[in-house]
Amino acid sequence: MALLEGETFIFNVLALKRIEPDSEQSFFVLEGPNGGKFLLPSHPYSAYGIKVGGKIACKIDKISCSGKIYLEPENPFYKVGNTYSFEVIKVEACSLQNGERAEVAIVLDKLGNKIEVNVYKSTISAKTITCLVKDIKKGQLYLEFGKDVVDGANLEAGRWYDFHIAGEYLHSDGKKNLILVSVSNGSRHFILAKDYEHYGLSVGQTISALVTRRGRNGYYYLEPKHPQYIIGNKYFFEIVDVTQFTRQEDNTDIVLVTVIDRLQKKASFMWSDENLPQVGEKIQCQVIGLRKGKLILSQ
Repeated sequence: MALLEGETFIFNVLALKRIEPDSEQSFFVLEGPNGGKFLLPSHPYSAYGIKVGGKIACKIDKISCSGKIYLEPENPFYKVGNTYSFEVIKVEACSLQNGERAEVAIVLDKLGNKIEVNVYKSTISAKTITCLVKDIKKGQLYLEFGKDVVDGANLEAGRWYDFHIAGEYLHSDGKKNLILVSVSNGSRHFILAKDYEHYGLSVGQTISALVTRRGRNGYYYLEPKHPQYIIGNKYFFEIVDVTQFTRQEDNTDIVLVTVIDRLQKKASFMWSDENLPQVGEKIQCQVIGLRKGKLILSQ
């Protein structure tokens, strides 16, 4: 049985153990539908009622380009895409990542977790608010405040927009960001400068960038236009590595092919043909996306 991203399967809970004796972090050992073993960190799901000897439903949350599988157990109370009422603990002012001021409500879910959600000032006196569950990651809910979503940028995922590189910003974590200002509406956004050093970007330029998605906290993820490649087109790449292994979780044989692009950046993808390619061989791949300045490829 193939474990496909986005689908949900039943897993047996075999044990709860510490991988390293001196570590405080413990993991549930899960058995998948194919008999493969998975490790699930226990701390994020301590209130889920997971018990050794029982069964849990988990979504295949993500399969990385290297073949690693990430699981997300079903929340016992909430489902992505549904709306629920949450108790408001307090509302406070804050600065968003783009520099705009906003009101943030701290709400409480049924498992006792405190969650931040952007709201309007009109909700300050509310004891409860209705929120949409946008996502669940590592047991944490990511919420959107009903129909009153704070979104002054009004950008659409999957579309290209023009941005002016207005300056640089040094984040509190010490990482340099480029400040992108939308030509159409003046909204401000940030990209990590290090991810795009090979693009030759500089302050004062006007660039095109793709809105890949809107993040769980309401921020937009932007991918500047690649200087050499166009999404959707096919190009030839030289293979620099071919790795074969069996993914233990579902006993699937994986062939991971790594190629190098015109800017000397590596990109990997899973090979699906029976005939294995060779290092040094040139193969045609389609550019299906960009992520942090790196190509996402398929055969």
